[in-house]
Amino acid sequence: MAYKDLDSATVSDLRSIEYTAGYEPWNVVKDAYDIGSQDTETNNYVCDWRKWHGIYRKVPLVKAVIDKLGMYTVGKGYKAKTETAKKTLERIRGDGKDTFNSIMFNGIRTMKTGGEFFAEAPRDKANRLLNLKPINPGSVNIVSNKRGIIQHYEQVIIKNNAIEPMKDERGNHIIWQPDEMFHLRNWKIADETHGIPLPEALLSSIKQFLIATDDMTVVFHRYVKPLLLWILDTDDTTEIGTFRAKAEEMKKYMEDMYIPKETASLERMSIPQYSTLDPIPWIKMTMIDVIRAGGVPEIVLGHSEEESEATAKMLYLAFQQTIEWEQRYIIDQIKAQLGLEVEFEFPASIDPAIMADTRKNSGEKLNKTIPKAGTE
Repeated sequence: MAYKDLDSATVSDLRSIEYTAGYEPWNVVKDAYDIGSQDTETNNYVCDWRKWHGIYRKVPLVKAVIDKLGMYTVGKGYKAKTETAKKTLERIRGDGKDTFNSIMFNGIRTMKTGGEFFAEAPRDKANRLLNLKPINPGSVNIVSNKRGIIQHYEQVIIKNNAIEPMKDERGNHIIWQPDEMFHLRNWKIADETHGIPLPEALLSSIKQFLIATDDMTVVFHRYVKPLLLWILDTDDTTEIGTFRAKAEEMKKYMEDMYIPKETASLERMSIPQYSTLDPIPWIKMTMIDVIRAGGVPEIVLGHSEEESEATAKMLYLAFQQTIEWEQRYIIDQIKAQLGLEVEFEFPASIDPAIMADTRKNSGEKLNKTIPKAGTE
């Protein structure tokens, strides 16, 4: 028999423990967490297109963010600054059904998704641009020299995690010189010759969001359709099988079942409301992480919670700066790589509305400060 004398209780003496500065338990745990280091890639590089494209196609939130970035960057479409640029861009048809606007929309979304967008840019003998034909980013190897200068692009195929050059009908490697390829890179950093996929930094938040939503699916399903635990007064497999068939028929056709007394009992295995941690705030937090990192406010995605009109305008204004920067990058690359001068018009600027509000508020304050004529 156990003794239950309360006088035997003791108190810990943590005050007498001495820690070495910097090696306290809380610091050891913190320092043991490794975020991971990463160097830049400056030689051969092939985009892991299948991975990032899969996220874009299967995660609606990521797709919505990337699509909005593409829509707003292209905006109301391009405007050629010269007659030469206008004539050149009007004859570009991509795969035969494209236009320059649709190619740019495709290019921005592709660049955001996988970090790269490639389009073959053939020219005639007079060096005039003939077309822009998008290419699968996962089939293009960026080859650079030891100094980090792009030498050429080669079409490749990935087999057993190894890069193999792709050959044409004559058995020659398919290679493009730098001026034969239109190449957009998403937020290139340091000396890398490639861009950074938008979903890369979001990968952890995306997985957390998907796991939480999948868990919520199970929770709601168990609310509506709880598990039934039948306790049978038999261990005969034949009798259990017969009863199982009847129980499944009952559930299938939503019919009543009549059971002899004390032959079986039923317990429901459901998840009572408020019995678990509420996952909704966690889902919202991970969703906001994706939205913030993508630089697209909720209001642009067609949804907003508890935001005043003034807050919504400021969020849209911040989004406008992001889009205008993206437009400047695209415009610069078109001029540098294709030799054509264009501009993209922002879909709808918030500046006039903010200025009107500012003037209105300033006028109201002025009227309150300065007394009207004939009054004190």
